[in-house]
Amino acid sequence: MCLHSPLCKEEALVNMMKSINTVLHHPNYELGENDGFVAAKLHELFLKAVWEQKNMAECFKLGMVLLYELLSIHDLIEELSHIHLLEQKHKRLLNTAE
Repeated sequence: MCLHSPLCKEEALVNMMKSINTVLHHPNYELGENDGFVAAKLHELFLKAVWEQKNMAECFKLGMVLLYELLSIHDLIEELSHIHLLEQKHKRLLNTAE
């Protein structure tokens, strides 16, 4: 994987934004296999960038904050997807109980 090139970093960010957009527009907020792969690539990119920092001040640069925020948004979407799944199961249980 080409994590050191700016083009690869830009591609990873664009792919993550597309993934987030797709999931949020899905009626069931479903995450596909590709969404997990995109998040894993971005997580690897983030960890690599953190380890390359010379001091803590560099961790708060815009690029680092953007990577962190995108990963946080992905985690929240995973939770939203899980909650939505539980809600659907709950509705089915209520419908079968009636």
